[in-house]
Amino acid sequence: MHISFINYSIELQSWEDKQSMMLFLTTCENGHLLFEEEYQQQFHSVTVFLDHSRSNRLGIGVCAEKHGLVPQLLLQPEHSRLVLGFNSVIVGIRVPVGELDFRLNLDSLFYSFWPLYDKNILLVIHEIGVLALSPSGQILWSFSRDVITKVDVIEDRIQLEFIDSPSINLNVVNGSVEL
Repeated sequence: MHISFINYSIELQSWEDKQSMMLFLTTCENGHLLFEEEYQQQFHSVTVFLDHSRSNRLGIGVCAEKHGLVPQLLLQPEHSRLVLGFNSVIVGIRVPVGELDFRLNLDSLFYSFWPLYDKNILLVIHEIGVLALSPSGQILWSFSRDVITKVDVIEDRIQLEFIDSPSINLNVVNGSVEL
């Protein structure tokens, strides 16, 4: 199955080992990017087909730890960007050039993306907190406390519940604590 993205199509693939993934990535005509961490237990690739003949490909490889969390891909067609979250890292990649827009290290394991399109903010949920990013990938604010058990966004507030700390509400625009 392919995912439509601007004028391109994207294919996601998992690999048994790094060597197989690397053999594939080196065949991508428009080059490839590789993101790897110290512990490499799962291997995934994103292939961006840059034309309808499928002869021009950009490859992106991810070597991730295995925590029960699978890497996630967020499409940002308005910025011609793919955003990947894995381990405790998020990266923004410009398409079709395959350039790294940003790379951010999180305080803990990446959980999920939560785009707030009406506010032009991307929330990045990680194990112990939340990060808010601008459209350019700049950090607007950050909040960390305890292991998160539940996240909800209602109007202009983020409601966070934790394992060992009281629940809290944050303003989505500036990250301030609200009562």
